[in-house]
Amino acid sequence: MASDSTIRRLLIVHKDPEVATLVGQLLHSLRNPAYRLAHYTHFMDGLNYLLVSDADLILVGPEPADMSQLQTVRELSAAYPEIPILALVDRCDESGGALFRDAGCSDWLDLSQPNGPLWNRIFHHCWRENDLKRDLARASAQVDWMRHTDSLTDLLNRKGMERATLQRINEVRSKQNELQILLIDLDDFVRINSTLGHGVGDLVLMATGRCIKEIMGPDDLVGRVGTDRFAVVLADESEDEAADMAERIRLAIGRDVIEAGDHMLSTTASIGVTGVTTNVISFDEILAQANFVLQRSKLKGKNRVTRAADTTGVKMVRSGEVMQDMARALLRGNVLQVYSQPIVNLVDSRIVSQEMLIRGPAGPLRSPDALFRYCQEKDILAPVDLRCLKLCAKVARTMAINGAARYHVNILPAT
Repeated sequence: MASDSTIRRLLIVHKDPEVATLVGQLLHSLRNPAYRLAHYTHFMDGLNYLLVSDADLILVGPEPADMSQLQTVRELSAAYPEIPILALVDRCDESGGALFRDAGCSDWLDLSQPNGPLWNRIFHHCWRENDLKRDLARASAQVDWMRHTDSLTDLLNRKGMERATLQRINEVRSKQNELQILLIDLDDFVRINSTLGHGVGDLVLMATGRCIKEIMGPDDLVGRVGTDRFAVVLADESEDEAADMAERIRLAIGRDVIEAGDHMLSTTASIGVTGVTTNVISFDEILAQANFVLQRSKLKGKNRVTRAADTTGVKMVRSGEVMQDMARALLRGNVLQVYSQPIVNLVDSRIVSQEMLIRGPAGPLRSPDALFRYCQEKDILAPVDLRCLKLCAKVARTMAINGAARYHVNILPAT
C-alpha cells in the first residue's frame, strides 16, 4: 500500500455529476491522503479509463447510465479484482449490503449521510484489507509452489506431476489422443551415493534435471518422481517423436560431465517411452505402465531407450497371491536388506558418519520408492517402516562395535 502522503486516485461511475461533486467536496479538505477524482457516467467509459490509468478505489453510484449498479460492480470486480470497490447508495440495510458484497464490493457508503472523515476511514480499511488479501494470496501461491516443486531440482515433484498430468489428460480427452510419457532412470545412481555421498548425488540429480529441462519445450511437463527418476509428459508428440526426444535426453545426460571436488563424473540413463490413453484413472496407473516399460529396458541393458511397442507380449507379474505372500514376507521374512553409505564432509573429504538404508527384495520392489508405495497400498507402511528401523539399528550397533560411532536412520513421520 502506498504511503499516506501520496495522492489517492478515485474513479466514480455514476450518471449524476452532482454525486461526483458531493464526493469531491467531502474529500477536498482531507490531506491524509489527498484525493484525485475521475468521474464517468457510463460503465464502458470507466472501463476504458482503467485501461490507460490507475485507480486506488472505485465508487459505483446507484445509476450508471448504461448498466445496473449491481451488474457494474460485478463487471468491474471481475475485470479488476485487485482494486477495492464501494457502492454509493441512498439507503441500505444489511440484506442490501450482502447483495453488494456478493457482487464484489468491499463495502458500501450511504449518500443520505455523507461524512468525509468516516468515508476516509472506510477507504483506509478497504486498502488494508486489500493488502492483506494480496499478501495471503502471495503466501498461498508460495505454499502451493513448495508443495508441488522438488526443492533440489526446481522441477515438479511427484505431487506436482500428478496434478499437472491429470489436468493435461482432461484438456486432451476430447481429442482421444494418447499422451506420450518418458520415464527416465539414472543408471547405477546408488553407486554414486554409496561411494561419494549424498552431496555429490545431489549434484548429479540437479545436472540431470537441468539437462532434461533444457531439451523440453515450454508446454512439456517435467518432474522428479523418485530418488533418481524423472518423468516427462509431452505436449503433442507421436510415439516416434517421443522416442526421438528420449534419445536426445539420453545422449545429453551421457555427455554431461559434473565436477565434484576432485572428481569428474558422468552418468547414463535408461528411458522408457509409453503412450497412455486418456481413460486412465490415476497417476499411479500411468507410472505403473511407464515403469513396466522402463523395467524391460533395464533388463535389455543400461543406457538405452525402450518403447512400449518393444514390450508387446510381455506380461507383468502381478498376481494377487504373489503380492499377498510378499506382504507377509516384508513383515516377517528375510527379504529386507540393510546397506550403509558414508556421509562425507565435502570440505576435507572426511567420512563423518554412516547413513543406514533399506532395499527391498530383488524385482519391482527393490527401490525404496516402489517398496514404500507398495506398503502404503497394502496398509502395512507403519509396521514395515518400524521393522526397517529395527533392522538398521541392529546392523548399526554392529558397525559401532567395529569403530563407526555415528550413524543416521531415515524414518517416516507417522512411525
